[in-house]
This record gives sequence, structure tokens and C-alpha cells, in this order.
Amino acid sequence: MKGSVDKYFVFILLAGLAVFGANIWGLSVYMLDEAKNASCAAEMLQRGDWVVPTFNGELRTDKPPFHYYLMMLAFTLGGVNPLTARIFQSLAGVFLMGYVYQYVKRKAGVKTAIITALVLCSSFQLHVQFHLAVPDPFLIIWLTVTLLSFYDFYEGNTKAWKWIFIGAGFGFLTKGPVALVLPAGVAIIFLLLTSNLNLAFIRRMKLLQGIALFLLAALPWYVAVGLKTDGAWLKGFFLQHNIGRFTDTMEGHRGYFILPPVVLLLSLFPFSLFAFAAIRQAWRGKGLPLFATCVVITITLFFMLSKTFLPGYVSPAIPFLSIVLGSYLSEHFQWSRRWMWVVPVALFFGFAVAGGVIYAVQREPGFSGLRNFSGLTLLLPVAFGFGGYFFFRKKFKAAFISTVTGWIAFSLVVFYFIAPVIDRNNPVRMSENIRRLYHDYTPVAYGLFNPAFVFEYKSVIPRFNDVKSLRKYIEEHPRSLILARSSAVDEIRAAGEFKVVFQQRDLFEKSETVILVPLLNPESR
Repeated sequence: MKGSVDKYFVFILLAGLAVFGANIWGLSVYMLDEAKNASCAAEMLQRGDWVVPTFNGELRTDKPPFHYYLMMLAFTLGGVNPLTARIFQSLAGVFLMGYVYQYVKRKAGVKTAIITALVLCSSFQLHVQFHLAVPDPFLIIWLTVTLLSFYDFYEGNTKAWKWIFIGAGFGFLTKGPVALVLPAGVAIIFLLLTSNLNLAFIRRMKLLQGIALFLLAALPWYVAVGLKTDGAWLKGFFLQHNIGRFTDTMEGHRGYFILPPVVLLLSLFPFSLFAFAAIRQAWRGKGLPLFATCVVITITLFFMLSKTFLPGYVSPAIPFLSIVLGSYLSEHFQWSRRWMWVVPVALFFGFAVAGGVIYAVQREPGFSGLRNFSGLTLLLPVAFGFGGYFFFRKKFKAAFISTVTGWIAFSLVVFYFIAPVIDRNNPVRMSENIRRLYHDYTPVAYGLFNPAFVFEYKSVIPRFNDVKSLRKYIEEHPRSLILARSSAVDEIRAAGEFKVVFQQRDLFEKSETVILVPLLNPESR
């Protein structure tokens, strides 16, 4: 009935809100990128500066400002805290599910749209990605909008051309050249495949008007930051964080040729077990599945060539692989004995994930509080088991729902039970009592230190890289709390007499965080 509420759409949005918003308020802003991004936004807001990004008072050239702007807005409305640092990323996940559902529904019908959206909702990789105060969720949104608008335009929607360039412009403002390179590569490959790469099609795209829209969205800030930093930001961002990352390994994140496709397939497991059949079917056909396949292949190949790789790099391909899988499972999947191997593989994977969590908990003394919850991860293989049972009984709807439910349940267990216990063991949280005891001491950093302290203190922490400067500062400010890594303790002690009042290994790192205080007198705390 016209005007009636689409109950499936409402369900999709609620499912997205459940997984992407799970406990975003209850976990510290601790991870390196999160801490630097959120602190950068807080510093910009504190200075009233919407142009120059800084972390701990130093120029930060890692990323453009789109995600900073959204965090600044959230901080203005709700204060500087973990919830406001992540709220727009979480909402971006909900938007992604709703947008993909509505788009596929318009192109292929409700059944395919539901399956596609729920496959997307089962990606634990995206659950994690949209929980973090990083720009990647917004890059995924803008690339999805840009690419699906391009396909709309290809199919004859003349109004869609605007969103191709607006999406690319805001994508460029989110993460730079990758927002141009990937859509351009996809468009060229797809037009070549469909024999439409010609001047007539290019003229229809209104390139001059499109470039104007792109520049209107992206160029003003780049010009402003270039002028205000005398080109330093532009040089650091484009040469180091773009060309440098692609042509050389950075920060130890070495890219291996095989990693991108493996990570992508694991991101949608076990539905990705049908990926090769789905891609083959799409390649032989036409329409949206073929276009989505071009997107998946282009993004994967691009990062296979990159010398630096992180698991999140291939995340923009996940919505499009979901479209390929959704189309195949709803329209082309047929039961045969050749698919019987899928169930044991899925079960093995489920038990491996749950077993890995339980094993890690047993080995880590600091995670003893997890022992009461780690068994809940068995919900994943149990759900896969039910899915396998229904699969063999040819009850594919029940098998599908069981599998999706398993991933959602696993995600909720991780974010509400497991992650909070791990979070309580990070050195920033563990040092709260020490920092409270020395509340009247000024925090000072020496050399490398945990960036989460900057977000915790919500202020710039003076940092020194040589003993002479530190000694001079301590002489003038004896009541200082020195934040550093354990490898720098001997060097720090060359600046005077200090006592280590806290020491703990950083989570998921080999380094140790230490806090030292000057020995003011024999009765010094």
C-alpha cells in the first residue's frame, strides 16, 4: 500500500543500530589512531581552528578533516568523551545498511535487498570499523554513494551525475586521493567491459560541472591548510601518507599480495564461501551484480599492489561484495551436493574463532575477568551448527537467519562483555589511581608515549626528546608526572632522580608504559 512503512527497512535500521552502536560509550578511546584522531578534533575545537589539524600541539598530516569536523560537532553538543568521539561513525554504519538496502530494493527487489543488507550486517570487520573514531567509515559511505550514483547514471538516471562528484569531493575531504583513484578505476574497467568507454558517454557526464562540484566540496580546505602551514601539511599528507604508503612499507604494516583478498573473504565469512560462484555468475551476466564485481576486483587489486596494508583498507569493497552475494543467494543459488563442504568449513571457522578467544583469555593473566564471558563466544559456532543443520535440510531461509544471528550475537558479546574487560587493562585506565594520587602534578611526556593520555587529559602535554630540555623543565616545574616508555627510563634518569610509580605493557604492543615522578624529598610519594 502506498505510503505504508517498510517493516523490513525498519528492521534493517534497528539491526544496524544494535551492532554498530553496541557500547560505543563504554570503551576508552585508547587505540593509537582513535586517540590521535579524537584528540586532534578536541584540540581544533579548543582553539576554534577549523583548518589546521594538530595532535598534542604538533601538526598532524595523516588525514583530511571531514571526520574531525563531525567529532567537533559531537563534542560541542555532548562534551569530549568516547560516545561523542564515535557517534557519527556508528550512525554512518546504520546509514550504510539503510542506503544499500534501499538501493538494491529499487534495482532487484525486496528479497535481494534483505539478503544483501543482512550479509552486510554480518560483517564483524565492519562492526569493528564503525566502532572506531577514524575516518574509514565515512570513506566507505562516500565511495558507496559515488559508485552507486555512477551506476545509476550509467543506467540512465541523468540526475545521478551530481552525486558522483559530490561524493568524490567529500571522499577526498575524508581520506584524500583514494576517493578519486578507486572510483575512476572502477568506472574505466566497467565501461571497457560494457563497451561504453567513449566520448558520447563522457560528454553526458557533464565533466566541467562535475569537476566544479568536486572542487567546491574539497578544494577550499586544502587551499586554506596549505596557506596556513606554508605547504607543510600538503607535503606530509600527499608525499608521505599517500605516495609513501603505496610505494613503501610504513609503521611496520607490510603489504603482502595475498592479504587483501584473504581479509575481504574473511570479512563476510561464511557467506564468502559462495563468493567465487557468485562472482562467476555476475561476470557472465550484466546489471548491478556485474558492476559490484568490478568494484570488488578493482579495490582488491589496488591494495594488492600497495606496500602498506591494514585490514580496514579493503572495507570499501565489503558493501559491493555483499551485493554480489545477495544477488547470487537470492536469485541463482541452487542446492547440490557440491555445496556440502560449506558446513564443516564454517563450523571449523566458528570454533577456531571462539577457541582463539578462550585460549587468549586463559593465557593472559590480566584478562582473568574474561573467563566468565569467553564461553559466550561459542554462540558463533553453535549458530553456524544450526545453520548447517537447516542447510542440509534445504531450509535456506532458516540457515541464513541462524548464521546472521550468530555474527550479531558474537559481536554483542565482544562489545558488551569481552572488550570492556580488555579495556580495563589498558595502561591509561590502570594508571588512574596513580594519576589521581599525583593530581597536583603536571603531565609531561618524554620521547614516545601512549597517545591515549592526551585524550584522557584533554589538553596538550609538553613533550621532550632530549635529556637537557627535560632537566631544565623539571628544575622549573619539579611537580611533574613524566609519561614515557620503559625503554627510555635510563635516559630520563640522566636528567635527575626519579621514581617509577607505574609500569605496564601496552595492550597488543611490545612496549611498556611507565610513569615517573621526580624525587622531591625523602618523604616524596
